[in-house]
Amino acid sequence: MKAKLWTKSFILLIISTFISAVAGEAFNLPFSLTVFNETKSSLLSAIMLIAGFVPDILLGVWIAPLVDKWNKKRIVVALDCVFILLFILGGLYFQYFGFHYGFLLGLSLVLGTVSIVYSLAYHAWFPDILTKGMEQQSYSISFIVYPIATVAMAPVSAFLYKAIGMHNLFYIMAVGIGVAILLEMQIPYTPSMPAAQTKEKPKTNYLADLKMGLAYFKQDKGILYISIYVAITSGLSDAVSMLTQLVFQTTPGLTEVMYGTLISAGMLARVIAGAVNSKVTIPRGKRYRYTRMVYYLMEPLTVLILFQGNFLIMLVVYFVLHGMGQVSGTLRNAAFANYIQPQMRARVSSIQSFMISILLLIAYLGSGALGEGLPYRMIALGLAVLNTLAVYFLIDRQKNKVAPIYEHERVAEQ
Repeated sequence: MKAKLWTKSFILLIISTFISAVAGEAFNLPFSLTVFNETKSSLLSAIMLIAGFVPDILLGVWIAPLVDKWNKKRIVVALDCVFILLFILGGLYFQYFGFHYGFLLGLSLVLGTVSIVYSLAYHAWFPDILTKGMEQQSYSISFIVYPIATVAMAPVSAFLYKAIGMHNLFYIMAVGIGVAILLEMQIPYTPSMPAAQTKEKPKTNYLADLKMGLAYFKQDKGILYISIYVAITSGLSDAVSMLTQLVFQTTPGLTEVMYGTLISAGMLARVIAGAVNSKVTIPRGKRYRYTRMVYYLMEPLTVLILFQGNFLIMLVVYFVLHGMGQVSGTLRNAAFANYIQPQMRARVSSIQSFMISILLLIAYLGSGALGEGLPYRMIALGLAVLNTLAVYFLIDRQKNKVAPIYEHERVAEQ
């Protein structure tokens, strides 16, 4: 009997995630644009971005063993309620007091603290909802949720904060999350770990659990190399994205709405690539080669976008870049879901998040500081060179350890 992809639980989670994504896209880009418009500083803009993920550096690895043993659904729903309260608070402050860098920095730190726990719980819960044998298709679909939301909202959100005010965007986030909660509560919780493990007290053998996660990376060099590469490319690529936004905000002939349109083009490519990938899977034996090819192509294409002035060419290149990236990202996430045991997912994810956060911190601070005196485009070029070197040393030269993970197939029983 053919495995079923669109189960009730999967449908409910995808819809709730999409609603949250639409609200988030209506908020995130205007928030970033507002910070730079108000401060005129690349460094202060970078620090604001850093505030959103720096709690991961301090808390993620320590919280993961607890998340692995708690009810993931309850965590997700409870933290969604916390998000609603925080966004209402932010909306009220913005409505009555206006822009205040210190308040927003503090709010970003609190949101980041809640987000790390939420992200660990969500990503540990998600594989339990998938049908065995449908992982690549499921991740393909999940990967197009945010791109679809961005396609719909990015061009609009670029000027929404001026049209209706940032305080209303805070309220939109709160309403969107509220609707998502109603859907999430309809999903039954079916943990993949045995009942005896899920009933164990969370604090039992805490340090042993944490050491187990670290030992997993030490023993499996393939997971370690891929995780280091993902951390490096995430940090450098996000810094380049920040610099690209600043280029559009400071270059004559380029506008914030054009930047929103560029983002929309990239996300449209992800939607199309994800839809195709959900129907046509890349066969075993070719996944590593495809991924390596994409990694090598990403940086030259990124540089091409920034170093020429034709906006139409920018759109086309951005479209191609994100289409290829969508497929490679799906392959990597499906490979990890197949390869990593269920009881280790949150711990592995937390250590990966920790590594990504460290690289994001370095990349944002470095590029933000350099941006105070150097051209944004030249900084982006330097980051692209570093990213390409990471591909060579961590993915290409480590083929014997990395390739088997990309080609791994999930067994019937775990």
